[in-house]
Amino acid sequence: LLSRDHLHLAQHAHQLAVGGPSLETLQEILVHTNGWIDSTKISERQRAVKTTNVLMKYVSEHLDFDVSQDFPLLGQLVALLSIHLTDNVKEIGLQSAEALYHLHYIMIAKMGKELEKRRNKNKKGNMVRWVREDFFIPGPSLFHYNIAKVAKAFGEHLTPSQINEVVLKAIDNLTVEDRAVSQAAGKLLRSFLEECGMDMEDLPMVVKEIYNHLHRIPDTRTKDVTLSAIVSLATKRLQPVVDSLLDCSKECDESTAVIWKALVADPYSSVKLLRPLLKRLQDEDPKAEVPSRRCSTSQMPMAATNALTQICFVHEARRRGSRATSLIPEPSSHLDPLTIAVQALKQLIGRVEYLDDFEILELQSCWDMLSSPESFFQGIRLLARTLYTSSKEQYKRIARLAREYMCCPSNKKRAIGMAFYLEGMSDSDTDTSET
Repeated sequence: LLSRDHLHLAQHAHQLAVGGPSLETLQEILVHTNGWIDSTKISERQRAVKTTNVLMKYVSEHLDFDVSQDFPLLGQLVALLSIHLTDNVKEIGLQSAEALYHLHYIMIAKMGKELEKRRNKNKKGNMVRWVREDFFIPGPSLFHYNIAKVAKAFGEHLTPSQINEVVLKAIDNLTVEDRAVSQAAGKLLRSFLEECGMDMEDLPMVVKEIYNHLHRIPDTRTKDVTLSAIVSLATKRLQPVVDSLLDCSKECDESTAVIWKALVADPYSSVKLLRPLLKRLQDEDPKAEVPSRRCSTSQMPMAATNALTQICFVHEARRRGSRATSLIPEPSSHLDPLTIAVQALKQLIGRVEYLDDFEILELQSCWDMLSSPESFFQGIRLLARTLYTSSKEQYKRIARLAREYMCCPSNKKRAIGMAFYLEGMSDSDTDTSET
């Protein structure tokens, strides 16, 4: 460490030993050491981790230590030490594990009086099992190579802001060239999102940071773990994750597409995804019990259209194999609402159960009609006629939606609704009396 930091450390260490030992003094020391734990130089990193471990052990063994004050660096320290549990230098990993062991003891001691009042229950009302179980196992190497156990031990007791600190620090380290560090960061991210996803604050920022870092992750395994982390978060808080992804990229760029594909591959998320996306397609609030359109110039409908295009293609690619390649949308260099909407429509109708309809529409150049403003409504009529002819059971629902469009203030939506409704009425085999 630099001589200036040596001087500061010596002064604070003296105060820690002879003055009134407190978390405030400890924190002043950690401000200097934490920055060196991430050093790319082994000697600096090893010295910083060892210093931190010695400090944690000293505090945990001194009963006169005042732990009543706040400890703002707790989240940052948990993240730094966890990332180096699997350090290429085994001694650094062991020292990090030991430091976390003592840090957890300090955290529980800080909660001591509150736990007594709540009969060993934390603020969330859950029993604090870690005091009674694993900490009776001899040896402070409890956390070595076990980042998931760190998340279980600390996650339950960290504040939402501290959880955010851990998660954001993990995300920052995903792009590090050292694979030991980046893979540990990925595991830390996934473990904390699995353990604490429901308690996170500012979830949109977390999703955006993952999105911003994803294309810069050099290690394939780290990228896979990162995707599994966001899938885990989506199983707990799907709607905020969906909205955050739509905000990240209206065009559904490569990084967003990769995330959507990961969500579709997950059985839980795949089943739940369509409803919020279809509501966003109409710029509705997914939380509203009564559908209502927002009066805005929101880009949400276009973002949802792009997302649905990706999702439908992935879904069909699994079911149809090579036949789905004809439905792959061509990448566009700019945001073209009409083209993207037609692509999304092709994906939806190109499902296995509507494959005959898709082929009929393609043979009659329906997609070309819809893609051209001059023949747009001709394409709408052809689309409506084909759907009504092949899907009698869907007629009432389509006709009802068409009537809703006929009541919209938008002239174009009213015209589309009218085209669908009139095409249905012109079908002599369809009973319109109930619509």
